[in-house]
Amino acid sequence: MRIPGKKTLQRLVRPLVSTLRPGGLILGYHRIAEASWDPLGICVSPVHFRQHLEVLLDLCTPVTLQTLVNRLREKKNVKDMVALTFDDGYRDFVENARPELDRLGVPATVFIATGFIGKTYWWDEVALCLRPDNQTSPELAVRWNEPGNTRVYSHLTSERGATRAAQDLCRDLSMCTATVRADIMEQLRQRGQTASAPGTGSKAMSEHQLRELAESPNMEIGSHTVNHPMLAQLKPSEQCREIESSRRHLEAIAGSRGIQGFAYPHGSFEEHTRQLVAEQGYEYACASQQGVVRHGLDLYSLPRLWAPDADQRKFRVWLSSWRGVRWGGG
Repeated sequence: MRIPGKKTLQRLVRPLVSTLRPGGLILGYHRIAEASWDPLGICVSPVHFRQHLEVLLDLCTPVTLQTLVNRLREKKNVKDMVALTFDDGYRDFVENARPELDRLGVPATVFIATGFIGKTYWWDEVALCLRPDNQTSPELAVRWNEPGNTRVYSHLTSERGATRAAQDLCRDLSMCTATVRADIMEQLRQRGQTASAPGTGSKAMSEHQLRELAESPNMEIGSHTVNHPMLAQLKPSEQCREIESSRRHLEAIAGSRGIQGFAYPHGSFEEHTRQLVAEQGYEYACASQQGVVRHGLDLYSLPRLWAPDADQRKFRVWLSSWRGVRWGGG
């Protein structure tokens, strides 16, 4: 008989733990879009998103993230509360997510990387470049700045191979310096595919759209740095610039409401990063580790659950595993 592994055991005992120690949830999304090519798994279809909202309204109490944080700070009950967050501020949030959120009165927080406002994120350019039906060669050779360092990404003409290549290249690019990344992105652009190709749908919101968002009482704007780097890999002075500059830019957009929340890009941070976020006046920060939000948690390392691109039935099962057992239904 096969003995369940650690992850399997955690999944099996999760409902019991959540029943004995109930709490709230923070859900994370990126794009709400119908994507025919999504190698990084960041899209939830608009149909599924509407179904998610129906389940959430049936099982939970949607609140603003600031409300959830305030209740944690005041040691008030957060059981069955849920806050929705959207990283990166894609334009399809305005087109596909916000109309449904407004229709149902569900609040949300959008974390913005200010260096990309109105632009296309580099990882979406990578995904477009490596789309399998765009390939004329099964391999891509990329020159890195180290002498003699050329990395080859293979099997690009198959969907499985192209998906793996896109994931590997994006991982590699997230770990390098901005200068090296810019050089490699230029190599990809010279290959003949650009992010401005029709149908990409991957641009970030404009400043005008962000200002409109900031005027809504149900919408909160938070910071996601300037350049979306791995903060833990930067020098303290560089981390400080990313954290401080993004807030100043967003405060100029949001006006009197201010910017209270922060989200670590890639979930990357260290203790010094956490201290910088607190020193810059943010009230909380979201990480990427999964977990239930309970009293006693560090407000500068809040866990989030990344919502799957699942239909109503599967999403209900997934969500229920985190909410715990509710005897007698509900």
